[in-house]
Amino acid sequence: MSHVPPGCNYTPWRSPTIDSTWVYPGGGDYDGLLVEVDQTEEAFEREEEVAGWIDNAHAIAAKRREPTVAMGLQCNKPYECAFMAYCQSQSATKAPKYSVACLKGNLKTELKKLIKVQGVSDLRKVPNDLLNARHLRVKTHTLANTTYFDADAAANALAAHKLPALFLDFETINLAVPIWSGTRPFQANPFQFSLHRLNRSGKLGHKSYLDLSGKDPARQLALALIDYCGERSPIYIYSKFESTIVKQLAERFPKLARPLLAIDARLIDLQAIAKKHYYHPQQKGSWSLKAVLPTIAPELRYDNLDEVQEGGMAMAAFREAIHTETPTERKAELERQLLAYCQRDTEALVRLWRHFTGRATMAC
Repeated sequence: MSHVPPGCNYTPWRSPTIDSTWVYPGGGDYDGLLVEVDQTEEAFEREEEVAGWIDNAHAIAAKRREPTVAMGLQCNKPYECAFMAYCQSQSATKAPKYSVACLKGNLKTELKKLIKVQGVSDLRKVPNDLLNARHLRVKTHTLANTTYFDADAAANALAAHKLPALFLDFETINLAVPIWSGTRPFQANPFQFSLHRLNRSGKLGHKSYLDLSGKDPARQLALALIDYCGERSPIYIYSKFESTIVKQLAERFPKLARPLLAIDARLIDLQAIAKKHYYHPQQKGSWSLKAVLPTIAPELRYDNLDEVQEGGMAMAAFREAIHTETPTERKAELERQLLAYCQRDTEALVRLWRHFTGRATMAC
């Protein structure tokens, strides 16, 4: 059933959008990058909803005081709210000491209703029977301010993987408008990796790859990765992102697929170990590397690096470095910062591995 008013004379609302499945053929030919989508029907369907948003915004703007809204799941959907720090600094009625916002990921339907409909924002008011095992761990150790660590289980999970060991991290760029043939819009294209190697005696070595030429870095990066990783030794990563990148490289370069897929088969995800066997209240429900690392190795900080302290900054630094008008001195400085940042990530992996295997005092 159409929601367009009958007899209404209107101009169809067509929205140009990027086709993320389109592959850039090269040579400056961007025909097909944009597709036009007719959104007239959807626009009319949401007319009342949008009018409600406007009325609500006017009502809030007319108030003399800001509304009291407790922090909850809405603070992280669809993305983390930019005002999170502000709300956390306000009164307990706005930001409870133990917020349900630390219950990240999939929630049971009954729990969603409790939070959204009944407005429960305090973790202490969430019944245990509405929590899955991981969320119950978060609640228990958040309220008790204690660390959960099943050291034996973590060590046993990694016991089969002997030294020497490798520790891998990629940096990627996801351009909306591709500049390298054979790539798609928003595709995560690797331009850098860091690789630490820990030998049987505990000596730690490091190799890295970074291409700031502006040319497509993927194939040479893949060749360097194959060379540096060799054919043996476990390769530790954090999350499945590195596996996704390796498989993508194998797809792009069929002649390199066999050694690349062999590398992928050796990848071991330390985040999976952390999720099963570790939790610290400072993580606030997150098992990202930057949430877990400060609870295990607080001296390995990112805020003491220069301009590049997280992935978004690395992307920005890469874009600036490959720009044709970037001065040589500035490009060299960006290269130094990118190398330092990516190396910090694999240093972090080494420290997590030591902690989870019970080898924290192992000599380097």
